[in-house]
This record gives sequence, structure tokens and C-alpha cells, in this order.
Amino acid sequence: MNRHFIKEVLFIVFMSFVHGSIAQTPIKPVKAILLTSRALTVQGDYGLNINGQAFQKEALATYKSFQYGGFYNANRQLCIFRRNLRTNKIDILSFPYILSKDDAHNTISLGFCANDGTLHIAFDHHNNTLNYIRSKKYLLYFPEKTSWKLSQFLPLSHQLDEEIEEVSYPSFVSMPDGNLQLFYRKGKSGDGQNWMVTYKSQKSQWQERHAIDSPEGYFEDDLDNSRSRNAYYNGWDYDKNGVLYTTFTWREKADGANHDWIYVFSKDKGKSWKNNRGETVAHQDSSLLMNLESKHSIIRTINRKQSLMNQQAQAVDSKGRIHVVYWSKLPNKPFKEGEFWDRKASGYYHLWRDTNGKWYEKLIIAQAGTRPQILFDANDHLYLLYYRQSAREKITHPIYFEKGELVMLKATSESQWKKWKIIGIDTHHLSILEPKPDVSRFQQTGIISLMQQTPPTKAGMSSPLSILEYQIKP
Repeated sequence: MNRHFIKEVLFIVFMSFVHGSIAQTPIKPVKAILLTSRALTVQGDYGLNINGQAFQKEALATYKSFQYGGFYNANRQLCIFRRNLRTNKIDILSFPYILSKDDAHNTISLGFCANDGTLHIAFDHHNNTLNYIRSKKYLLYFPEKTSWKLSQFLPLSHQLDEEIEEVSYPSFVSMPDGNLQLFYRKGKSGDGQNWMVTYKSQKSQWQERHAIDSPEGYFEDDLDNSRSRNAYYNGWDYDKNGVLYTTFTWREKADGANHDWIYVFSKDKGKSWKNNRGETVAHQDSSLLMNLESKHSIIRTINRKQSLMNQQAQAVDSKGRIHVVYWSKLPNKPFKEGEFWDRKASGYYHLWRDTNGKWYEKLIIAQAGTRPQILFDANDHLYLLYYRQSAREKITHPIYFEKGELVMLKATSESQWKKWKIIGIDTHHLSILEPKPDVSRFQQTGIISLMQQTPPTKAGMSSPLSILEYQIKP
């Protein structure tokens, strides 16, 4: 297995050099729409980016004929916008809520409830009390006839069914039945627990809140030992049959990177969870929670020296096959003491499950950039998006960088995603963000739409924020 990986690394390094040439694969947006000339950047331990992180759900999304998104302006205000896709008219609401601290975790996530047309907003979270806003009913139904103003939204709330504290990474997921779910972590990195709760539109209430994993258990490797941890999830995705899928990795309280990939699925909207063999590993109505010792839950063993990054790319294709693209250290790169997050020594890997429960993995490209994102088209062709570091930027941090060039790759379903090709590199529109494309817009039109924020003159200074759109040819 290791010998095979090494051969593949050498091959892809060569292919990346041949096909990754900027001259061979330039791409330009077919549309660039300025949202604001003064979007916020932050000065903190986690980079400048507060307006586009891989873990946001949703950062930019289309509902009916309008596109919605959020950002913080130069005054640190929460701003929510909508865009008429027919006229490209942008309406922006500036809420009277100010970002609490310079922490790139404290992003904005949006949720859409089809049953009552409500828009849901969660913002400014990293181990703090919930910040939540919901629109009035039917706001999303007839946007052409509905005014975009603050009176359409209910006041800020810190509770759902009750007040919720120590919140991080709130993620909304639209359900097949038209309702909405929220997933979030309660607690800190290395010592946290993930919860879920469901919005029932009939009563406009959040119900059935329950934990789905546990930080408990004993872990030991040649780095250290730990008695507490948290799960970092790649996402939560329903397939066309109503099955809910997720993948995640464990972060120990002890020093070191993440370890292992875990896969579970639910056929009852998250009330119970099963492993790759179909065995129940968590259930809402019992004390059974996913944990370090859940049977047969690990589908890819990765140790903590391999720089496995958390919260990466996940998607489900039309046949219910789950796919993950992640970055971790290349097999020919030795571990250096204390260097747990070495992007320059890492590559992107594609991990996927067939309909019989068998898993496959392939190294895609031998130089990681930002955390990636993936998209499926109607033919199950897979697209990979990430920002690579511009040659115009001096490397100052192993993970975060300020001048990213968008890179797009494609693999066909006919090849079982074994053959990847670079289909475009945008070297002109540099960005400080991680790519968060509008999935629904891509599925409807084949247009990759995402926000791009220009690198600021200095950390903490404002800079222009735009929507860029790229037309992908079949």
C-alpha cells in the first residue's frame, strides 16, 4: 500500500507540473459583482479571513430565483444580502450587531426552511452563547414582492428550545421534508460534544435537541495520551432517498494533529446513527453516543503525525455514494517534531464509498492549498476547488495565507474519479477566503458562484468583497 502511494505521489507531482501551468489553464470569471468595497478582515491567531471559511454552512446559497449570503463590513456589523439572479440587483441589510472579537472562527451561517419560507442566521461563535436570528414567515417565497428590511426579521435570540452556551461551528441543513436542522459543537477543541436540533415549521419551534457524540475515552500514541477529545465534521448531507451522511475526524486534547476518518449515516433524520457495517453506534432515545471506541467506525486510519486537517470537503453523489477530499502529509515527507500542520508537505486525497460499502482512496495532487470544496454535476462528475498560494506572496504561515489563486479540477464518473484534470486557475482575482461555492446554483445552472475578498493592504484593514461566477463547460 505504501509503495503504491509513493509511486502515485511521484506520478502526480510530474502531472501537476505538466498540467498545472498557468499558461495552459487560465480561467476568468464570466461575471464579477461587487458586494462592498469595505469588508472586514481580522487580526488574530487564525488568519485574516472572517467571511469565507470551509466550515460555513451555508455561506452563499440560492433559493428560488435569489441568492443569499452574509459578511461583516468594515464597521464589524453583521450584513446579510440577497441578489436577484435575473437583474443582479443586490440588497444588503446591516444589522445592529457587532462582531465580538478578531477570531476567524466567528463566521456567518445561513439556513433555509422550505416549509415556511424562513431564513435563519447564526453568527459570531467560538465557544460562546448562541447568536441566532430568524426571519418572519414566507420571506423566501416571493422575494420580488417582499421588501428587504430589518422589520422582516425577529430580534436576536440566544436560545432555541433553551439558551445554548459554548457554541462553535453552527451548520444549518435543509431537510428533505422541508424542515431545517442545526448542528453545532458545545465545548472547546479537544473537549467538546456535537449536538443537533430540528426546526419544526408547523409550530415554528426547535425540538428534539440531543447530543450525537461523546468526548470520553482513552487514547494513546507515541506522541502522548488523552482522555478527552472532540469530533470535527466535514458536513451533513442528505441523499435523494432521505439518508443523512457525515464523516469526521477526532481531535485529542493532547498535543498533535487530528487522527482517523470516521463514517456514519442515519435513515431516521439523525435520531440514530449506523457505522459502515450498518450497526447502530448512536441513538437519541438511549445513552448510546458515537465515541472513540464505537465499533467498526474508522474507515481510514491516519495517525496524528500526518498533518490531517479538520473540516474538509464532503459531498454525496446521485447514487448515495459519499465522497471526501482532504489534505494530509504525503507519505514521502518525514514528520518533524512540533510540525503538525504542514501544508507544504501535504497533498489532496479523494476518499469515497461505493454502494456495497467498500472504500477507495487516491492521491489527487501533491501540493495542498486551502481546505478544499467539492461539487457534483448532474452526471456525477466531481469538481474540486481550492486556493493555492500565489507566487507573489511570501510564505509566513504553514496554514493560512493572504493571496490565494483559485484552482479548479475535474474527475469524471466514468473513470471512477481516478483521472483528475486541472480545468482552470484564476491568477488575477486573489483572495484571502477559502472557497465556499453556491452548491444549489451550480446544480441548477453549471455556474460556480463564490465570494472573493481582495487581500488587504494590512491585516485588519478592510478590502473589497465580490461574487465571482465561472461558467463550467460540460
